[in-house]
Amino acid sequence: MSDLATVMLAEHFPYGDDFEPLAFRFNRIMANRFYEILDFINLHYCLSRRHDTEFWREIQKPERVTDRLQAKLAYWRMKPPSPTDFQDQFFPGMADTALPSGGFAGDHRSPKDAGGIFGVDSHEAILYGMDFLREECSQWYGEDRPPTQIAEIIASRLKLAPQKLPPHDMWLQRAVGMPVYKSASAASGNAGRQ
Repeated sequence: MSDLATVMLAEHFPYGDDFEPLAFRFNRIMANRFYEILDFINLHYCLSRRHDTEFWREIQKPERVTDRLQAKLAYWRMKPPSPTDFQDQFFPGMADTALPSGGFAGDHRSPKDAGGIFGVDSHEAILYGMDFLREECSQWYGEDRPPTQIAEIIASRLKLAPQKLPPHDMWLQRAVGMPVYKSASAASGNAGRQ
Protein backbone atom coordinates (compact mmCIF):
# COMPACT_ATOMS: atom_id res chain seq x y z
CA MET A 1 0.00 0.00 0.00
CA SER A 2 2.91 2.32 0.70
CA ASP A 3 4.22 1.68 -2.83
CA LEU A 4 0.85 2.63 -4.29
CA ALA A 5 0.68 5.73 -2.10
CA THR A 6 4.16 6.79 -3.22
CA VAL A 7 3.34 6.42 -6.91
CA MET A 8 -0.02 8.13 -6.50
CA LEU A 9 1.49 10.98 -4.52
CA ALA A 10 3.90 11.61 -7.38
CA GLU A 11 1.04 11.40 -9.90
CA HIS A 12 -1.26 13.65 -7.87
CA PHE A 13 1.32 16.21 -6.76
CA PRO A 14 -0.09 19.66 -7.54
CA TYR A 15 1.73 21.98 -9.92
CA GLY A 16 -0.31 24.93 -8.74
CA ASP A 17 -2.52 26.05 -5.89
CA ASP A 18 -5.58 23.97 -6.81
CA PHE A 19 -4.78 20.75 -4.97
CA GLU A 20 -8.26 19.87 -3.66
CA PRO A 21 -9.39 17.78 -6.67
CA LEU A 22 -6.09 15.89 -6.55
CA ALA A 23 -6.34 15.33 -2.78
CA PHE A 24 -9.96 14.22 -3.17
CA ARG A 25 -9.03 11.53 -5.70
CA PHE A 26 -5.89 10.42 -3.84
CA ASN A 27 -7.78 10.02 -0.56
CA ARG A 28 -10.64 8.18 -2.24
CA ILE A 29 -8.41 5.63 -3.94
CA MET A 30 -6.29 5.09 -0.81
CA ALA A 31 -9.42 4.59 1.33
CA ASN A 32 -10.72 2.02 -1.17
CA ARG A 33 -7.41 0.13 -1.10
CA PHE A 34 -7.24 0.27 2.72
CA TYR A 35 -10.64 -1.36 3.08
CA GLU A 36 -9.85 -3.89 0.35
CA ILE A 37 -6.70 -4.94 2.24
CA LEU A 38 -8.53 -4.93 5.59
CA ASP A 39 -11.20 -7.29 4.25
CA PHE A 40 -8.64 -9.60 2.64
CA ILE A 41 -6.63 -9.90 5.86
CA ASN A 42 -9.85 -10.34 7.85
CA LEU A 43 -10.81 -13.14 5.41
CA HIS A 44 -7.70 -15.12 6.39
CA TYR A 45 -8.40 -14.74 10.09
CA CYS A 46 -12.11 -15.51 10.07
CA LEU A 47 -11.76 -18.65 7.92
CA SER A 48 -8.82 -20.09 9.83
CA ARG A 49 -9.41 -23.46 11.45
CA ARG A 50 -7.12 -22.59 14.33
CA HIS A 51 -8.72 -22.44 17.76
CA ASP A 52 -5.69 -23.28 19.90
CA THR A 53 -5.20 -19.86 21.53
CA GLU A 54 -7.38 -17.07 22.83
CA PHE A 55 -6.23 -14.89 19.90
CA TRP A 56 -7.69 -17.28 17.30
CA ARG A 57 -10.91 -17.78 19.24
CA GLU A 58 -11.35 -14.02 19.65
CA ILE A 59 -10.50 -13.03 16.07
CA GLN A 60 -13.08 -15.47 14.66
CA LYS A 61 -16.03 -14.10 16.62
CA PRO A 62 -18.70 -12.68 14.29
CA GLU A 63 -18.28 -9.18 15.72
CA ARG A 64 -14.60 -9.24 14.64
CA VAL A 65 -15.50 -9.87 10.98
CA THR A 66 -16.09 -6.61 9.13
CA ASP A 67 -19.63 -5.94 7.92
CA ARG A 68 -18.27 -5.65 4.40
CA LEU A 69 -16.66 -9.08 4.56
CA GLN A 70 -19.76 -10.64 6.14
CA ALA A 71 -21.83 -9.36 3.20
CA LYS A 72 -19.31 -10.72 0.67
CA LEU A 73 -19.23 -14.14 2.34
CA ALA A 74 -23.04 -14.30 2.48
CA TYR A 75 -23.20 -13.47 -1.23
CA TRP A 76 -20.55 -16.07 -2.11
CA ARG A 77 -22.52 -18.72 -0.26
CA MET A 78 -25.20 -18.23 -2.95
CA LYS A 79 -22.77 -18.42 -5.87
CA PRO A 80 -19.01 -18.89 -6.21
CA PRO A 81 -16.93 -15.74 -6.63
CA SER A 82 -16.48 -14.59 -10.22
CA PRO A 83 -14.50 -11.79 -11.89
CA THR A 84 -17.55 -9.51 -12.10
CA ASP A 85 -17.81 -9.56 -8.29
CA PHE A 86 -14.61 -7.50 -8.23
CA GLN A 87 -15.71 -4.70 -10.54
CA ASP A 88 -17.63 -3.18 -7.64
CA GLN A 89 -17.51 -5.03 -4.36
CA PHE A 90 -20.61 -3.48 -2.84
CA PHE A 91 -22.83 -6.44 -1.99
CA PRO A 92 -26.36 -6.81 -0.64
CA GLY A 93 -26.30 -6.51 3.14
CA MET A 94 -23.44 -4.02 3.29
CA ALA A 95 -24.12 -0.86 5.23
CA ASP A 96 -23.83 2.21 3.03
CA THR A 97 -22.18 4.26 5.74
CA ALA A 98 -20.00 7.25 5.19
CA LEU A 99 -16.29 7.12 5.91
CA PRO A 100 -15.27 9.14 8.96
CA SER A 101 -14.41 12.67 7.90
CA GLY A 102 -12.33 13.84 10.83
CA GLY A 103 -13.80 17.26 10.08
CA PHE A 104 -12.20 17.39 6.64
CA ALA A 105 -14.02 18.01 3.39
CA GLY A 106 -13.85 15.32 0.75
CA ASP A 107 -15.41 12.11 -0.45
CA HIS A 108 -16.88 10.23 2.49
CA ARG A 109 -19.00 7.70 0.57
CA SER A 110 -18.64 4.05 1.51
CA PRO A 111 -15.51 2.57 -0.03
CA LYS A 112 -16.06 0.58 -3.21
CA ASP A 113 -13.42 -2.04 -3.90
CA ALA A 114 -12.60 -2.66 -7.50
CA GLY A 115 -10.33 -5.67 -6.96
CA GLY A 116 -7.30 -3.53 -7.63
CA ILE A 117 -5.07 -5.52 -5.31
CA PHE A 118 -6.80 -8.83 -4.57
CA GLY A 119 -9.01 -10.10 -7.37
CA VAL A 120 -11.02 -13.24 -7.88
CA ASP A 121 -7.97 -15.55 -8.09
CA SER A 122 -6.64 -14.39 -4.72
CA HIS A 123 -10.03 -14.76 -3.08
CA GLU A 124 -10.65 -18.20 -4.59
CA ALA A 125 -7.30 -19.43 -3.29
CA ILE A 126 -8.22 -18.41 0.25
CA LEU A 127 -11.89 -19.41 0.13
CA TYR A 128 -11.37 -22.83 -1.42
CA GLY A 129 -8.08 -23.45 0.36
CA MET A 130 -9.79 -22.92 3.71
CA ASP A 131 -12.87 -24.98 2.73
CA PHE A 132 -15.25 -22.01 2.88
CA LEU A 133 -17.64 -23.46 0.29
CA ARG A 134 -17.21 -27.16 1.11
CA GLU A 135 -20.91 -27.84 1.70
CA GLU A 136 -22.05 -25.52 -1.09
CA CYS A 137 -19.65 -27.16 -3.59
CA SER A 138 -21.02 -30.56 -2.61
CA GLN A 139 -24.53 -29.31 -3.42
CA TRP A 140 -23.49 -27.62 -6.66
CA TYR A 141 -21.05 -30.21 -8.03
CA GLY A 142 -21.84 -33.38 -6.08
CA GLU A 143 -19.88 -35.37 -3.54
CA ASP A 144 -18.11 -37.51 -6.12
CA ARG A 145 -15.12 -35.32 -6.95
CA PRO A 146 -11.42 -35.81 -6.25
CA PRO A 147 -10.13 -34.40 -2.97
CA THR A 148 -8.05 -31.26 -3.06
CA GLN A 149 -4.47 -32.24 -2.41
CA ILE A 150 -0.94 -31.31 -3.31
CA ALA A 151 0.58 -33.62 -5.91
CA GLU A 152 3.06 -36.06 -4.30
CA ILE A 153 6.00 -34.79 -6.36
CA ILE A 154 5.35 -31.22 -5.23
CA ALA A 155 4.95 -32.26 -1.59
CA SER A 156 8.24 -34.20 -1.66
CA ARG A 157 10.09 -31.28 -3.26
CA LEU A 158 8.68 -28.90 -0.66
CA LYS A 159 10.06 -31.14 2.09
CA LEU A 160 13.52 -31.10 0.47
CA ALA A 161 13.59 -27.36 -0.19
CA PRO A 162 14.96 -26.22 3.19
CA GLN A 163 17.97 -28.54 2.80
CA LYS A 164 18.60 -27.67 -0.86
CA LEU A 165 18.10 -23.91 -0.81
CA PRO A 166 20.76 -21.55 0.52
CA PRO A 167 19.89 -19.16 3.36
CA HIS A 168 18.34 -15.92 2.11
CA ASP A 169 21.39 -13.75 2.80
CA MET A 170 23.68 -16.13 0.89
CA TRP A 171 21.26 -16.21 -2.03
CA LEU A 172 21.22 -12.39 -2.14
CA GLN A 173 25.02 -12.32 -2.06
CA ARG A 174 25.22 -14.72 -5.02
CA ALA A 175 22.28 -13.42 -7.04
CA VAL A 176 22.66 -9.66 -6.70
CA GLY A 177 26.08 -9.23 -5.15
CA MET A 178 24.87 -8.06 -1.76
CA PRO A 179 27.80 -7.39 0.59
CA VAL A 180 28.47 -9.77 3.47
CA TYR A 181 27.31 -8.24 6.73
CA LYS A 182 28.11 -9.48 10.20
CA SER A 183 25.05 -10.93 11.82
CA ALA A 184 23.88 -9.51 15.13
CA SER A 185 24.43 -12.88 16.81
CA ALA A 186 28.03 -13.07 15.52
CA ALA A 187 28.77 -9.52 16.70
CA SER A 188 27.53 -10.37 20.21
CA GLY A 189 29.64 -13.51 20.44
CA ASN A 190 26.86 -15.99 19.65
CA ALA A 191 27.48 -18.66 17.08
CA GLY A 192 26.15 -17.90 13.65
CA ARG A 193 26.98 -17.43 9.99
CA GLN A 194 28.99 -14.40 8.95
